[in-house]
Amino acid sequence: MRPLNLVTVFLITLTVCSNQTPVVAQAEKSDDGIISKIEEILGGKGIASEAFIVLKNDEVRYMADMEIIFFDDSVKDAFQKLRQERSEAKSNMSIEAINNNPAMAEAMQKLNALRTEIAERERSIDGKVEEMRLNLIANLKDSLNDLSQQLESGGKVLEEFKEITTPFDNAIRKARQNLIDLKEDETKEELDKKAFEILNNYIVRNEIEMPKFKDSDGFLRVSFEQETYYSFNSGNYNKAWIWDFYRDGGQAYYKYLNTPNGTYHAWDKSSTFVEMLNLILPLAKKKGDLMEECNTLRSNIRSREIARNIALIPWENRHDVDQDQFEEQYGRITREHENTKLRLDALQNEGPERDQILEEMVSQIKQEIAEQREQLDEVEAEIKEKAIESMSDNLRYTYHNKFTSMLGSESELSIRTGSKGDFIIPAGMDYLFATRSRSNGENIFWFLKIDPKFGNFRLSNSNAKFVGEYGDTMTWMYEDFYLE
Repeated sequence: MRPLNLVTVFLITLTVCSNQTPVVAQAEKSDDGIISKIEEILGGKGIASEAFIVLKNDEVRYMADMEIIFFDDSVKDAFQKLRQERSEAKSNMSIEAINNNPAMAEAMQKLNALRTEIAERERSIDGKVEEMRLNLIANLKDSLNDLSQQLESGGKVLEEFKEITTPFDNAIRKARQNLIDLKEDETKEELDKKAFEILNNYIVRNEIEMPKFKDSDGFLRVSFEQETYYSFNSGNYNKAWIWDFYRDGGQAYYKYLNTPNGTYHAWDKSSTFVEMLNLILPLAKKKGDLMEECNTLRSNIRSREIARNIALIPWENRHDVDQDQFEEQYGRITREHENTKLRLDALQNEGPERDQILEEMVSQIKQEIAEQREQLDEVEAEIKEKAIESMSDNLRYTYHNKFTSMLGSESELSIRTGSKGDFIIPAGMDYLFATRSRSNGENIFWFLKIDPKFGNFRLSNSNAKFVGEYGDTMTWMYEDFYLE
């Protein structure tokens, strides 16, 4: 290994990349007593180390003759202070650039005016609900009148169409509403969760030799093939416990499986088990009944939709019209007419329907306001980014030089690696910095805390910061980097 380069104690040259002029940082330390300081640093026991990278083809490339700069723990505070200073300078820079650009300044004034307008609109929503209701009534009346005129243009063809489809549409609408009212998914989830909690409590309370269930999703499984049954299992394949509850008439049967070959055994009919079963079976029955009812409603909807299409075939042939095209045109108008009339009636009378419409209207307005704010934020961010870009070169050079100067003023010592990338970390050093530029345009940086494990510390791919050919070697330390 080469001897320590004492000259670099006074002068540290940091080469940033192969195609840039090296920046020289003069250490801001007095020469007085420097020799004794070096002897003090070298007096302790150093740590044997090495620097290398592993290429994609697994070749090890040693970082020979690479300068390594050492620091005590004060460098972390100095670096964080510099990062904060740059962040503030960047923010102030955008403000300055905007103020110096008439177009940007005018755009920001318009943005602020829009923010004020949006804030006033938001504050006035609650006090204008009645006004919004009256305006909505007026708009609905105009829409209803327009839709009525469109329907009248359909004449006898439309009249026959409505006579045929109205009974089917009413039945389908009622079935769909019943399906919504049953809240199938929500109710099934609630029943599964209750059964899940009951059985887990039983397992814990009776110290059953099996793990507790982890997930209540789909806990009660229901099948309608032949006889209806309900089952749930632990999902533990080493000990496959499965309970099956059979419903045959009004009688419930149960059994469990606990053998590798799948043989069923009768469960011990203890009073605690029967008690647990009496709690779970009603839940399983309720879920099964709910699923049957929902399936029946869905089946009825499908059958009525098919019957509706069949019933329209004679009408379609009689008037020589295409059912789908007519449906698209007048069916849409008819639905809009009915929905508009229902909304208008609800808004003109007191009741939960009117309250729901007004709540939805207020909610929609607030959502629109939130979206407008997001759009303004995006525009503002874009303006600031363009402002920063206009002054970015000055920011880059200024704070790259400040970073280099900080390394020089905070450094305690520097050495160079040997031909195999070997070096000694002097005792008492807390951080180090090193850099190497490669012929492919890639730049490698190490700026990290010295944290030896098992008495060893290496500079390698795992703790390096790689900046590619098109990366910015002057800003990496500020943008995507953290010093522990």
